Amino acid sequence: MDEIQREKRVQHKQRQLDMLHGSLWDKLTLFALPLALTGVLQQLFNTADVAVLGQFVSKEAMAAVGNNTPIISLFVTLFLGLSLGANVVIAQLLGARRPDKASEALHTALPMALVVGVALALIGEITTGPMLAFLSVPENVIGPAEEYLRIYLVGLPIMSLYNFEAAIIRSRGDTRTPLMALAVASAVNIILNLVFTLVFAGGVAGVAIATVLANVVCAGILYVFLRRDTGVLHLDPKALHIRRA
Repeated sequence: MDEIQREKRVQHKQRQLDMLHGSLWDKLTLFALPLALTGVLQQLFNTADVAVLGQFVSKEAMAAVGNNTPIISLFVTLFLGLSLGANVVIAQLLGARRPDKASEALHTALPMALVVGVALALIGEITTGPMLAFLSVPENVIGPAEEYLRIYLVGLPIMSLYNFEAAIIRSRGDTRTPLMALAVASAVNIILNLVFTLVFAGGVAGVAIATVLANVVCAGILYVFLRRDTGVLHLDPKALHIRRA
């Protein structure tokens, strides 16, 4: 057991970047590249949906989902930006050698992620019609476009949770783990798109459900990772609550 624990600690150190010692510019590059790829992969979820519908369903279905791209890009960028706050706070506390406060910040960030996700999902559901009208979505595809968006919005709390989990893990310099989790989820999304489209003939609704399920997989992987962490970033579900400070 001791050997297994030592091996886990070595693997954790290999994934972490020591931002407190040595030159900074090379570390910033190694930190930023996976972060940028994470944003790109999140955007590609929608692109995969469009491609599958265009290939196997119809041009109208493809156009319906494609017209949602600006709204989806907005939510992806918004969650990346909001979760950066957790990243900064926890990274500062880790750098200041205040592990207890860093743990408190972690256990505050995750319930906040769900609160933010639920709030934005509710706002999105209420404003779906006006948003699509503002984007001048053609009348012949506005029905399926709205159907896709409403299902997609149901998954916003999970998407928010993933981004905050990823921000927590990145706070100690590990940008690879969130990227690998997202890569797995991207593969799951493509497979489920094909299953829901070709096997169940789910159309627009099918690819939307596939995207939500892929986000669940992504958030689930990082949740398990944080639960198994043996250091400061260990997640204890009993300690989850929002601390005002």
